[in-house]
Amino acid sequence: MDRPLNHSAASFTPMVNPSQALWFRLGCLGACIGVFTGAFGAHGLKSRSDIGPYELEVWEKAVRYQMYHSFGIVIASMAHKGSGRNWAAICFLIGILIFSGSLYALALTHIKKLGAITPIGGFLMAGGWLVMAISSVYF
Repeated sequence: MDRPLNHSAASFTPMVNPSQALWFRLGCLGACIGVFTGAFGAHGLKSRSDIGPYELEVWEKAVRYQMYHSFGIVIASMAHKGSGRNWAAICFLIGILIFSGSLYALALTHIKKLGAITPIGGFLMAGGWLVMAISSVYF
């Protein structure tokens, strides 16, 4: 005997758009990696003699912004259609790679010049939020 489908508010509606599903998965993956890098920073880095309070602060900032913008990718995947969603998610993803990636590398290697590219990632992250705001009005 077939049971009727449950259409309650608690049921999950699958994403039908391939790019929507891709961005959702990438956002969730970014958040998952953020949890692991946060745990590594809290437990693994503290035992290293070459990592001081400054490096831990830099690492924590990288994790925090990675998490915020991974959630931004998830929000973009659900909130907008078409090119607005894609451009916002692209800005967030590249922003995470540049901003958080450069801060992770800075904390581990102590190469201060890596901090020079960090603002590019921050600019892209801010741009992602701006694209979402604009696309919510025009698309």
